[in-house]
Amino acid sequence: MLEKSGKCTRFGKVFICSVLVLWCGILGFAQTADSTPNYFTFSSFEYVAQLKSGWNLGNTLDSYGIPGLAAETYWGLPKATAELFAEIKKAGFSTVRIPVSWHDHVNAEYEIEAEWMNRVKNVVDMALDQNLFVILNCHHDCGFFGDAGYSVKTFDIEKSEKYLTSIWQQIAATFAAYDGRLSFELLNEPRLVGESFEWEWNISSQPLIEAARTINELSQCCLDAIRQSGQNNALRFVLVTSYVASPYAAASTVFALPADTAKDKLILSTHVYAPYRFAMDPKGIKSFGVNERMEIEALMDTLKNGVIDRFNVPVVITEFGAVNKNNLNDRCKWLECFLANARNYGIATVVWDNGNAYSKNGSSEELFGLLDRNKLKWHFNKYTKIMTAQ
Repeated sequence: MLEKSGKCTRFGKVFICSVLVLWCGILGFAQTADSTPNYFTFSSFEYVAQLKSGWNLGNTLDSYGIPGLAAETYWGLPKATAELFAEIKKAGFSTVRIPVSWHDHVNAEYEIEAEWMNRVKNVVDMALDQNLFVILNCHHDCGFFGDAGYSVKTFDIEKSEKYLTSIWQQIAATFAAYDGRLSFELLNEPRLVGESFEWEWNISSQPLIEAARTINELSQCCLDAIRQSGQNNALRFVLVTSYVASPYAAASTVFALPADTAKDKLILSTHVYAPYRFAMDPKGIKSFGVNERMEIEALMDTLKNGVIDRFNVPVVITEFGAVNKNNLNDRCKWLECFLANARNYGIATVVWDNGNAYSKNGSSEELFGLLDRNKLKWHFNKYTKIMTAQ
């Protein structure tokens, strides 16, 4: 601490200001001039403790099938607005995950269209303006879409690394000066697209083992691109995932974290829609009972023993949810159990919301909607309040 003195020469003032500027640069302060903590000094466990309960901006910037800015509303949801993020904050959420698909918005050299990057930046800024933590990712880019995208097949690795390196170099450059509330998630559900076992994990399957090892290599090239971009990206928190974001794949002996030049800045990202028969299968069960509770407890134990203890890294469940089967009371019981077990191990959770809350054809398939984004009203207040009771 500097002691007060009766005089301060011009040279002294310049020297003190120079030291303070240098010190702030070393600590990694970014674009905000307010009282935002310097999260770059936090450990990964301390950081994840801040994320608490989060919400996914699903089926928006991750939509694909059409180029240009029209992609944001192509899957039927309105554009993200400042009012939307204000409602997310008001509801009690701490974190927003912003899934983004990039392959429709690049040229032959994998250069991202300026208008798309600017829109992504605008959406991130609106979330940060509400003092929300933001997780930004590379979402529906697994699988080749023409010449763009990436594959987890070993023989495609050179092309895949070129694409992912380019994408993450550009994302990293755009957000290099952003403060520590912004984190990057490298990949989303990387998998063998089109295979009969695409959504499975089996440690006895040689194709899956090879794919998992390829994912390890792809994660390394993504992380390297981010770290090499410098500025605050040298210390930014980065979320790494396993084959199809499976917690069991992450806990397997095949999964490995990438080597990192930063200390204690990696986090495991995983997706959990469990028990499947209750949470996702439209033909499954509607009631939540003892067996379902035990399955959740066992799954969280797998994450604790196979990831948290093994790698000494925290976990964020970046997607979870249970479809609406007109069973709100049971969904609330499921949610209370799910969150209690996750929080017991310091696991942060980010609920999936794709905007679809009610069935149009009698099926409960993909009914993960929670917020009416046109009216900015929550469909299930009781459910939402359980989620944000932090």
